[in-house]
Order: sequence, then C-alpha cells, then structure tokens
Amino acid sequence: MIKKLFCIMGTCFYLITSCTSSKAVTLSSTFKSVFIEPLGSGKEYQIYNAIIESNYASYPILIILDQTNYFYESNADDFEYLKETLPSLDKEIVADYLKRNNRSYQLKDLFAPYGTEIVLVDVGYVDWIFKAEDFDKAWQTFHEIHSKSYGFITLSKVGVNTEQDQAIVFVQGLCGPTCGIGEFFLLSKINKRWQVDKKVTIFLA
Repeated sequence: MIKKLFCIMGTCFYLITSCTSSKAVTLSSTFKSVFIEPLGSGKEYQIYNAIIESNYASYPILIILDQTNYFYESNADDFEYLKETLPSLDKEIVADYLKRNNRSYQLKDLFAPYGTEIVLVDVGYVDWIFKAEDFDKAWQTFHEIHSKSYGFITLSKVGVNTEQDQAIVFVQGLCGPTCGIGEFFLLSKINKRWQVDKKVTIFLA
C-alpha cells in the first residue's frame, strides 16, 4: 500500500492506493525543490540499509526525509572530533564525504524495511514544523499524526575509500523542539556485506 500525503492551504489528507511491489511508503506534499539531483546508486542504499538494520529495525515506523543534508551540514570541528575519536579513520574517506556532500540529492525508494515501515517524506511536509509560529504545537501535531514514530531522520551522502570497503554516513534524528541527535556511522564491507562498526555522536539534545 502506498500512502501519499498532500497539503493544500494548511490542510493535509492521505490518498491511499494499492501497490504490492513497494518496499517503502512514500509520503509527499505539493512542495518540491526542483534543484535537487536524484540519488540513484544502489551501492549507497546498501550502506543506508545496513544502518537501518543495525540502528532502526526495532522502530514500528521510520520516517526519512527524502533530501540529503537538509537541516545540518557537518563542519570542520565535527571532523576534528571525528578524527580524535577514530584516529585510524582513512583521510580519503573524509575527503570523499566532503566532495559528495556539497549539494543535496533526492533519495529514492530503494530502502529495505527490515521489519519497519519506512516513510519517505519531502521537504515541504516537514517545513511546516519549523516555520510554524507555535513550534511546540507543530511537533505535537506531528506526533499525533505519526504516533508510532519517534520523529524523523535525515541522511548524508556516503563517503567511501578507494577500495570501497569502508564508508561514513552522517545521520541526524529529530524528535521534538529540544530533542535531536547527529551521528557519524563508520561501516566496513566484509564478505560483500556492509556492517556498522562504530557510531560517533556529534551533538545530542
């Protein structure tokens, strides 16, 4: 089943259609950012799926913003802390991450649910929370609509080394007016399968 949410003049409603082949639910609104380039690499989604399996598989619903790097961009201080925490981190992974994350990309429905319902939500749908006059009330409304979800996450593009057997991804989770976390995930590829090795928390609210 595909659920699409449309927002017109501040009123939101679902249009539900049947679909047996979809792995994830797409939640969209009337607002779209036309400058975003599509992200279609299946290899990157293998890495995203490894993070979902290790960190979010127990969530009844996982809401993912369908645009990379929307709310937070990693800065020099973040990478200094990352290098201090992970001294063995390959410098070329960081360089590749920075090169790949100089713009936003549109995510596609290539996620593997691992038992959780995955909802892709576009920028226009979540913007109403951050532009609302009553920020707390907007989050309350969000949680009333999505009572089984703790909030939503955003993903960066993946940074990889030359051998393409190590990778980093920045994931931000937002769950309320003063509730959020930003983490780097370090992954390695073993026997053709990606797995999460370590997480480094950059901020916690």
